[in-house]
Amino acid sequence: MKKLVMLLVSVSLVATSVMGADWWENIKVKGDLRYRHEMIDTDDADARHRHRLRARLAVEGKVNEETMVGVQLATGSDDPVSTNQTLDDAFSTKNIGLDLAYMKYSPARVAGLSVTGGKFKNPFFKPGSSELIWDSDWNPEGGAANFTYDFDNITVTLIASGLWIDERSSGGDSWIGAGQGMARFHFNEKKSSVALGGGFFNYVNAQGYELFAGESPGNSVVDSPAVYAND
Repeated sequence: MKKLVMLLVSVSLVATSVMGADWWENIKVKGDLRYRHEMIDTDDADARHRHRLRARLAVEGKVNEETMVGVQLATGSDDPVSTNQTLDDAFSTKNIGLDLAYMKYSPARVAGLSVTGGKFKNPFFKPGSSELIWDSDWNPEGGAANFTYDFDNITVTLIASGLWIDERSSGGDSWIGAGQGMARFHFNEKKSSVALGGGFFNYVNAQGYELFAGESPGNSVVDSPAVYAND
């Protein structure tokens, strides 16, 4: 009961702050809708056709000059890296889930620092939008801190995060402790740049458990059985 009361008080404070005078100026609503047809043609198999839908609706609210909250709903399933919904199952009602729910705090007294908690967009830098480590649709859960400082022709970025994967009633929880540092060197009046950086991603209590995302996460078209992290 105590935890529930604290949650209700927090929600009430956020709502009161956002719903003040000229509240509409502090709220942004956005969304998108995509419909596509896919033909999957593999060797030794008949061509496969599927229709897929993606719908997203997001609301962002500026609580004050330092704090912002955001919530986004999206179609999809339990897949952590895709909000696509395949149209099948005899016209059944499709799933809508919580894709984002976060609070971002950027203290004015520490320029360049922001702290985010909840379920938020990928905080890590991806060179050339590469998906070698992280899928572009991956929205982690936990907390992350980002600090950026600009020198004359160099921008330094430091990122630290603790991301929760699985909570277990018995046994240790699985989570990720991660850090990333990057220096971006600007040239030609900041029209060109080169980035140099590195990162460390440590999975805690992952060995011996099945793949966290289950079978064939994402937009994979090949079904494969789940394997164990220590295989």
